[in-house]
Amino acid sequence: MSADPPEVEAAFAAFPDMARGRLRAARSAIAEEARALDLGPLIASLKWGQPSYVAPGGCGTPIRLGVVRDGTPALFVHCGTTLIDEYRHIAGEGARTEGRRAALIGREGAAPLRPLIRAALTYKSRRKAAP
Repeated sequence: MSADPPEVEAAFAAFPDMARGRLRAARSAIAEEARALDLGPLIASLKWGQPSYVAPGGCGTPIRLGVVRDGTPALFVHCGTTLIDEYRHIAGEGARTEGRRAALIGREGAAPLRPLIRAALTYKSRRKAAP
């Protein structure tokens, strides 16, 4: 993944120390999944003041990184998608989510969130392909 724009790096720098490492690990996981899916370079920007990543070509939905109210780092997706429900189904009782928009990043890091990341990166293309 190429370097993020300065405003995105500044957003990472503003996160609390405890959250910053987990959020950077999630950013790396997003880039790795995009490479594995051969989606091309991710587009990084700020959405609602949070780092946001989306694959080029409109095949997915943006993935944002931030913290929930209690300061827990989280991966956010659009609440109008089915992504959090899909993730809960895949992850089972181990899924730590908040509402229809956030998956919490625990001490284990971003590894458990990889199915959600992959699903978000391909969300629109999968919807178009569904019968």
